[in-house]
Amino acid sequence: AIFYEVKNTSNEQHTYVFVKGSNNQQSIYKHECNKDFYVSPFIGMNGRYFFTNKLTKDYINIIINLYDNNDKKILMASQSGKFINFTASKLLKYNLLNPLLGFKVMSAILFESVRIVLKGGKYYARKKKPKDTISFEGSF
Repeated sequence: AIFYEVKNTSNEQHTYVFVKGSNNQQSIYKHECNKDFYVSPFIGMNGRYFFTNKLTKDYINIIINLYDNNDKKILMASQSGKFINFTASKLLKYNLLNPLLGFKVMSAILFESVRIVLKGGKYYARKKKPKDTISFEGSF
């Protein structure tokens, strides 16, 4: 299975769970599902996610596209990474080299939200979730 764990700045999360597929030689996995979780106050709840995972022996690339009900792309997010052996020393090294990473991420989110407001972006209010949720996509 593949889990897409989505979090927002309100400390809420939703996990989308997909069957990976039976072909173990496959290097590209594509999934899609309806948006079931409030991520941004500037994006409404109606939409459909398209996830693409590209795997090689050494790297992974994840691309997430969100389309509205009119098939207009409203969000694209991506992340790339290199597979490394997970050790305590490497975790300590990366934390020491990036002590303010959380502050940097939150500052970037706030900066972008100010830009959206100044451009006239629409704000979508919502109710806080009482608990984290999971959606299972596809058949097991």
